Amino acid sequence: MTIKLALLFLARLILFVAAVAAGAWLGQRAGEQLVYSIAWLTDRDIAELKDMLIWGAITGLFVGALTGAWSALLLMGAGKLVQRGALVLLAATAFGGGALMTAYFDWPRSSGTPVVRYQLRLPPGITVSDQGNADVDLTVWDSRIGHGCYIGSIRRVGDRYEIAGEFVLHKTDPHQTMSLRLNSATEGFWQLPITPDAALEKEFGPWQRIEFIAPPRQVSPLPPGNYEIRYRVRKYM
Repeated sequence: MTIKLALLFLARLILFVAAVAAGAWLGQRAGEQLVYSIAWLTDRDIAELKDMLIWGAITGLFVGALTGAWSALLLMGAGKLVQRGALVLLAATAFGGGALMTAYFDWPRSSGTPVVRYQLRLPPGITVSDQGNADVDLTVWDSRIGHGCYIGSIRRVGDRYEIAGEFVLHKTDPHQTMSLRLNSATEGFWQLPITPDAALEKEFGPWQRIEFIAPPRQVSPLPPGNYEIRYRVRKYM
């Protein structure tokens, strides 16, 4: 009888530990996926929600572990008081974690410095590496001060390469220019048609043919062709 009780206790302990471990593993991934979904639904870059992502993973881990523990207790026929205590702890953890995630969400602003998303198409026949951005450099010029543009992706669309990313539009100069440098050898400049007081936009504007202007210094011109770009003021910071 003692051996049977010991084996029963061991089986229940294994079930409990396995349920907690499985719940924690699934919960952590569910918490992370929840934040990725929120980023997608709110049109945010996941890097902007890194704190929320951390708390999502932590909350998911504890909620999942407690869910596994409560389920194991339910299957093992634990006392009602124990089951209710585990359920209350689970609910409190879920509520507290959800509150922390909400607090660490980067809530959008109604004014501030614009963050502009762009898409730029190169003419057919111009080749750049789609494995990185070593061949491409985009800069926004505020007078003679250059601010680098973030390049998120370089991909081939049909017979043309498309470069996409974001840049911050600083408020010190209402008439700013943008430049594109290819392969560290050729460069072109154009007037940026967005002012620092631009309103937020839900969609990209139309594709615009880039009209190059005289460069502020001696540069080798870009290869000829139809360069196109479109913009979208995505948020304020």
